[in-house]
Amino acid sequence: MAKKGVIIAVAIALALAMIICALTLSELSLGPVSELEFDNGVYVNVELKRIAEYDCGAEFVFTNTSAVLVELESGYRMEKKVLGVWREIQFPDARFSDEKHPLPAGETSDEMLYWRAHVDGLPKGEYRYIRGFYTPDGEKRYAMCQFDFTPAPRAMDVYAIYYRLIHSLELGDESEFTLSPELVQIEFDEDSVTKTGADYSIINLSGEVLCSGSVFYIEMFVDGVWRSVVWDMPVFPADLWFIPVDTPYDAALVWENILGELPGGRYRMIKYFYLESEYPEAELFYGAGEFEIK
Repeated sequence: MAKKGVIIAVAIALALAMIICALTLSELSLGPVSELEFDNGVYVNVELKRIAEYDCGAEFVFTNTSAVLVELESGYRMEKKVLGVWREIQFPDARFSDEKHPLPAGETSDEMLYWRAHVDGLPKGEYRYIRGFYTPDGEKRYAMCQFDFTPAPRAMDVYAIYYRLIHSLELGDESEFTLSPELVQIEFDEDSVTKTGADYSIINLSGEVLCSGSVFYIEMFVDGVWRSVVWDMPVFPADLWFIPVDTPYDAALVWENILGELPGGRYRMIKYFYLESEYPEAELFYGAGEFEIK
């Protein structure tokens, strides 16, 4: 009789465990058991830097630990540990670019992952963030960062507002701008960056006087690619800037009257330029400067 009672108790415990597991899994769509093998820092090391505001994602640091150039894929995958095995989280609506991002030997790259763009929040658990990359001989490998995640109290409710803010920006297609960093560079003053604007400097490397104006474009870095921020293009002043050689040209970027406050994330500003000596038949080229809103 006692043995029968033990069997019943064990069966009830197993049933409860399965119910709890099912409730947890119902929040995520999980695929088959993972069969990936990882690089383990031979070429690329990945570390978690921080969990983003409102638990919407996380920032990771990639370090090329090898002596050769590697190329990171734009796409990524995430896995969750369930009952002792790793299973891939399904992102049915995810669309990733085929573009590869070079990471030179010994250098690092900070990248933001917004998982809320694909899943309706992450429940508490153990996760792996995975990025594919290619070695110089074309071999594909995988780098991975394993981390524990516990949602902050009410973070999911608050993030619903945050998520709407991001998507109210109407992010457009992947950037089509071709930049000319050998001719002009833009550097932002990190201490000046707010949710409504920032100060920056234009560095003219062309050897000639450059012309530009107040017109600018904003892009956001999402899922490994730069995407345009779509807006109703305002009427910019018909002004003309003359950018001298070897002397930084200081200016301020204010988007508050166009976009309001931008949510946290990684952005870049694009501006057009042309050589004064080639006016009026000058060919436009573009420069960009990155900034981050925390």
